[in-house]
Amino acid sequence: MRVRRARQAGVDTHELREFNAWLLRLGEGSEAHTPDGMIALPTHRWPSICDPDGVDITRLRDWVYPGLFVGADASEEDLALQQSRMADAAWLGERTILAPRNRAVDELNSAMITAFPGDEMECVSADVVKEGTVATEFLNGIDLPNFPQHRLVLKRFMPLVLLRNLSPPDGLCNGTRLILLDVRHNGRLLVCRIATGTHVGQTVEIPRVTLDADEDAFPFKWSRRQFPVRAAFALTINKSQGQTFQCVGVYLPHPCFSHGQLYVAASRVGAPTHIRFAVPWDEESSTFRTRNVVFPEVLTQAH
Repeated sequence: MRVRRARQAGVDTHELREFNAWLLRLGEGSEAHTPDGMIALPTHRWPSICDPDGVDITRLRDWVYPGLFVGADASEEDLALQQSRMADAAWLGERTILAPRNRAVDELNSAMITAFPGDEMECVSADVVKEGTVATEFLNGIDLPNFPQHRLVLKRFMPLVLLRNLSPPDGLCNGTRLILLDVRHNGRLLVCRIATGTHVGQTVEIPRVTLDADEDAFPFKWSRRQFPVRAAFALTINKSQGQTFQCVGVYLPHPCFSHGQLYVAASRVGAPTHIRFAVPWDEESSTFRTRNVVFPEVLTQAH
């Protein structure tokens, strides 16, 4: 579907057919691979699909977000471009960096929040034990996937991703990408602009909500009251499932580890020029290599 949309946008049909075929081979696990599942990324066909410097997060960041991060010695033209990028919710919402692990995503987002222009606003959660006795400091230190963080650091115009279905008819669904406009009422309300979907461009208000932690994960019951959002300069590959982007960087200092992850990351865009992998250079094979984890039995179950 994404490849078809790229064809409608005027991308070369032959190139798109090759990209489509490569994506299918990734998903089926039929791309040529070593016994441990390592594949060579097709730089012979699309030289720009891998960063020539390998794993360089600054280069990958600037490829995904050109003009958004500038230094202190930036020219007036660079600053003007930066301001226009920050004000363009659709432009920010259609690009991201993907990584397989939550820890890498958190590190990427933290680094980009620091480099992003503007003053930091800190919103901390209220964590409460419902059953049992646990120190509040211990609860504050818990960081769960797909769960708001205790300490949420925000800057105006930074991208966010919604973690819960708040109001689907209004476009506020789990996975909706937002651009933060302001924090109001003494940190009790986020004012955001929807950056994706049928409600793109609309201004919405996001309140704090009380979320219960998974009861099976802890020997006690507890909840966290916090804004149901996370920074979205970078996302996990799993969180990106079902989403479409115009520009994606895939950060792979370490390979994917679960079935279909590499395929999901590669298929978020419709053309090979819209994606770039940051993977280590393999001296032995003289290629950029990474692991494609596919369990064929998942795809060939008898009916």
